[in-house]
Amino acid sequence: MSLLRIATILMLTLACTSGGLPEGWRDTPGGTGPMIVWDLNADPLPEIPLPNDVATWADPTSPTGQRINVSLIAPTGMESRLREQFDR
Repeated sequence: MSLLRIATILMLTLACTSGGLPEGWRDTPGGTGPMIVWDLNADPLPEIPLPNDVATWADPTSPTGQRINVSLIAPTGMESRLREQFDR
């Protein structure tokens, strides 16, 4: 085995066995990690992970062929106008 290969293997081994989290990082409280939330009945908007094709509908006039399916009914005028922008 060449000296370069031995040095590379040694450096990779040392890099992989340093252990622990990088400085400034910490374990997730409770050790559970991230959770995926899927609640289509949540108010005011469904809670689904994004990106997700479930929240779209086919539209051949769109550049992507899909449109976001979002309700335009909102409690405030500002939020209603914002939701209208989702279709553009």
